[in-house]
Amino acid sequence: MDPRAPRPALVALVALLCVPGCASVEFTRETETSGRFRSSGLALTVFGYDFPSGALQIARDNASDARQPNTVVTSQRVFPYLGPVDWILDILSVRWARISGTWGFKPGSGAPSQVAPGDPERSAAAPDASATSPSRPPSPGPFSPPPS
Repeated sequence: MDPRAPRPALVALVALLCVPGCASVEFTRETETSGRFRSSGLALTVFGYDFPSGALQIARDNASDARQPNTVVTSQRVFPYLGPVDWILDILSVRWARISGTWGFKPGSGAPSQVAPGDPERSAAAPDASATSPSRPPSPGPFSPPPS
Protein backbone atom coordinates (compact mmCIF):
# COMPACT_ATOMS: atom_id res chain seq x y z
CA MET A 1 0.00 0.00 0.00
CA ASP A 2 1.21 3.47 -0.86
CA PRO A 3 2.23 5.30 2.36
CA ARG A 4 0.85 8.57 0.95
CA ALA A 5 -2.62 7.09 0.34
CA PRO A 6 -5.20 8.12 2.95
CA ARG A 7 -6.37 5.40 5.26
CA PRO A 8 -10.15 4.82 5.36
CA ALA A 9 -10.32 5.26 9.15
CA LEU A 10 -8.48 8.59 8.94
CA VAL A 11 -10.75 9.80 6.16
CA ALA A 12 -13.84 8.83 8.18
CA LEU A 13 -12.54 10.61 11.29
CA VAL A 14 -11.77 13.80 9.36
CA ALA A 15 -15.24 13.68 7.76
CA LEU A 16 -16.87 13.33 11.20
CA LEU A 17 -14.87 16.24 12.58
CA CYS A 18 -15.70 18.51 9.64
CA VAL A 19 -19.48 18.28 10.15
CA PRO A 20 -19.92 18.21 13.93
CA GLY A 21 -23.30 19.91 14.28
CA CYS A 22 -26.33 20.40 12.11
CA ALA A 23 -29.84 21.55 12.92
CA SER A 24 -33.20 22.10 11.29
CA VAL A 25 -36.57 23.45 12.38
CA GLU A 26 -40.02 23.34 10.79
CA PHE A 27 -43.15 25.24 11.87
CA THR A 28 -46.67 24.52 10.71
CA ARG A 29 -49.58 26.84 11.41
CA GLU A 30 -52.87 25.30 12.59
CA THR A 31 -54.71 28.52 13.47
CA GLU A 32 -53.89 32.19 13.10
CA THR A 33 -52.02 32.23 16.42
CA SER A 34 -50.85 28.65 17.00
CA GLY A 35 -49.38 25.55 15.41
CA ARG A 36 -46.90 22.70 15.72
CA PHE A 37 -43.12 22.55 15.36
CA ARG A 38 -40.41 19.95 14.82
CA SER A 39 -36.73 20.61 15.43
CA SER A 40 -33.74 18.31 15.06
CA GLY A 41 -30.06 18.43 15.89
CA LEU A 42 -26.96 16.38 15.11
CA ALA A 43 -23.83 16.26 17.28
CA LEU A 44 -20.52 14.46 17.42
CA THR A 45 -19.46 12.85 20.72
CA VAL A 46 -15.79 12.12 21.37
CA PHE A 47 -14.70 10.78 24.78
CA GLY A 48 -17.79 12.16 26.48
CA TYR A 49 -17.58 15.67 24.98
CA ASP A 50 -20.31 16.74 22.59
CA PHE A 51 -19.39 19.00 19.66
CA PRO A 52 -20.66 21.68 19.39
CA SER A 53 -23.07 20.64 22.20
CA GLY A 54 -25.44 17.75 22.86
CA ALA A 55 -27.82 16.84 20.04
CA LEU A 56 -30.89 17.34 22.22
CA GLN A 57 -29.61 20.75 23.34
CA ILE A 58 -29.00 21.75 19.71
CA ALA A 59 -32.57 20.81 18.81
CA ARG A 60 -33.99 22.74 21.79
CA ASP A 61 -31.82 25.79 21.10
CA ASN A 62 -32.86 25.76 17.47
CA ALA A 63 -36.57 25.76 18.38
CA SER A 64 -35.97 28.47 20.98
CA ASP A 65 -34.10 30.71 18.53
CA ALA A 66 -37.26 30.96 16.42
CA ARG A 67 -38.83 32.98 19.29
CA GLN A 68 -42.31 31.56 18.87
CA PRO A 69 -44.57 32.37 21.83
CA ASN A 70 -45.62 29.70 24.31
CA THR A 71 -43.43 26.92 22.90
CA VAL A 72 -44.16 23.58 24.59
CA VAL A 73 -42.15 20.42 23.85
CA THR A 74 -44.46 17.39 23.74
CA SER A 75 -42.04 14.68 22.59
CA GLN A 76 -38.33 14.13 22.19
CA ARG A 77 -36.20 11.35 20.77
CA VAL A 78 -32.45 10.71 20.70
CA PHE A 79 -30.90 8.14 18.36
CA PRO A 80 -28.94 6.02 19.03
CA TYR A 81 -29.86 5.36 22.64
CA LEU A 82 -28.62 2.15 24.30
CA GLY A 83 -30.16 2.57 27.75
CA PRO A 84 -27.89 1.31 30.55
CA VAL A 85 -24.94 0.79 28.21
CA ASP A 86 -25.28 4.20 26.57
CA TRP A 87 -21.81 5.06 27.93
CA ILE A 88 -20.37 3.08 25.00
CA LEU A 89 -21.56 5.84 22.68
CA ASP A 90 -19.61 8.40 24.72
CA ILE A 91 -16.36 7.06 23.27
CA LEU A 92 -17.09 8.06 19.66
CA SER A 93 -20.50 8.52 18.10
CA VAL A 94 -22.81 10.76 16.14
CA ARG A 95 -26.15 11.41 17.82
CA TRP A 96 -29.34 12.74 16.33
CA ALA A 97 -32.19 14.25 18.34
CA ARG A 98 -35.66 15.41 17.40
CA ILE A 99 -38.17 17.35 19.48
CA SER A 100 -41.70 18.27 18.54
CA GLY A 101 -44.46 20.22 20.18
CA THR A 102 -46.83 23.13 19.98
CA TRP A 103 -46.43 26.90 19.87
CA GLY A 104 -48.72 29.89 20.23
CA PHE A 105 -52.16 30.32 21.74
CA LYS A 106 -55.25 28.43 20.63
CA PRO A 107 -58.44 30.47 20.23
CA GLY A 108 -60.44 30.60 23.45
CA SER A 109 -57.50 29.48 25.60
CA GLY A 110 -57.42 32.68 27.61
CA ALA A 111 -54.41 33.96 25.72
CA PRO A 112 -53.44 37.61 25.91
CA SER A 113 -55.70 39.71 23.71
CA GLN A 114 -54.40 41.24 20.52
CA VAL A 115 -56.94 44.12 20.82
CA ALA A 116 -55.97 47.24 22.74
CA PRO A 117 -57.91 47.86 25.98
CA GLY A 118 -60.76 50.32 25.58
CA ASP A 119 -61.10 49.64 21.84
CA PRO A 120 -64.76 50.31 20.86
CA GLU A 121 -64.75 47.34 18.47
CA ARG A 122 -63.71 44.96 21.21
CA SER A 123 -65.60 41.69 21.20
CA ALA A 124 -68.38 41.17 23.76
CA ALA A 125 -67.11 37.60 24.25
CA ALA A 126 -63.98 38.98 25.90
CA PRO A 127 -65.13 41.85 28.17
CA ASP A 128 -62.63 44.23 29.64
CA ALA A 129 -61.24 42.98 32.96
CA SER A 130 -62.08 46.26 34.68
CA ALA A 131 -65.77 45.82 33.80
CA THR A 132 -66.00 42.45 35.56
CA SER A 133 -63.93 43.24 38.65
CA PRO A 134 -65.54 44.97 41.64
CA SER A 135 -64.99 48.68 41.85
CA ARG A 136 -62.32 49.61 44.43
CA PRO A 137 -60.63 52.86 45.09
CA PRO A 138 -57.07 52.94 43.82
CA SER A 139 -54.48 52.16 46.44
CA PRO A 140 -52.25 55.11 47.34
CA GLY A 141 -48.83 54.95 45.78
CA PRO A 142 -45.57 55.92 47.46
CA PHE A 143 -45.80 59.47 46.05
CA SER A 144 -49.51 60.05 46.73
CA PRO A 145 -50.49 62.92 49.04
CA PRO A 146 -51.70 61.88 52.48
CA PRO A 147 -55.49 61.54 52.85
CA SER A 148 -57.19 64.70 54.12
